[in-house]
Amino acid sequence: MVCVKCRFDSRFFTTFKNKLAGKETFQKHGILIFDEIHVRKEMRVNVTTMSYTGHADFGGEVEVPEQLADHGLVFTFRPFGDNYSQPVAVFASHGPTKGTVLAQLIVKAILHLEDDGAYVDAIVCDGAAINRSMWTQFSETGALYGTQNSFTSPACEDRRVFVFSDAPHLMKCMRNRLMKKNVFCVNGTRVFWSHYDKLYVVDTKNECCLRVCPKFSFSHLNPSNTEKIRVKLATQLFSMSVA
Repeated sequence: MVCVKCRFDSRFFTTFKNKLAGKETFQKHGILIFDEIHVRKEMRVNVTTMSYTGHADFGGEVEVPEQLADHGLVFTFRPFGDNYSQPVAVFASHGPTKGTVLAQLIVKAILHLEDDGAYVDAIVCDGAAINRSMWTQFSETGALYGTQNSFTSPACEDRRVFVFSDAPHLMKCMRNRLMKKNVFCVNGTRVFWSHYDKLYVVDTKNECCLRVCPKFSFSHLNPSNTEKIRVKLATQLFSMSVA
């Protein structure tokens, strides 16, 4: 157990390097996952060290004003050929981390991991606006024509690092876009949100009280802000039984 602060802690990477030394090459390949969450603002005093905690803190990696932190950013390494997920760094920020800053931290995280013997083949995040801004820093684009989904590894010019948006978040984005725009096209075929409305009405108003889609509920069509976060409500909407 290594007690680390908000930074790329050298003590942790020394320990992680020793762990990777006993692994096979295929077990060292993996992905860098990162996510940011909203946290409560709070100032605390450590009476042992007589120091304060609760401010925005990037451990000197990035200069930030002294403000109370309300977001936490975590980087995690997940290997393809092993069964663990290893957090490698955490940072505290006031407001979401800017895309330019996030791109700098990603490069540093990759360099630290590769220096320890790991091989970062991809980065994975959700489709938040900050992350999309970060993608542009690496010249990534999801445009229908001219898609660019990888960049040269900062640790080795002969390798590429691929950029992925996590699948659960993509499902929710598809649902939200269909709700907002009422229609989208899939391989030339149009899908309308109104069809889901009609299905729900017909399926719940039949005289026999027998339903074709018994799990299809009002929450699928009119999710609250909390329900919009639930992946299940999005995946069930696009399930084969509803189709």
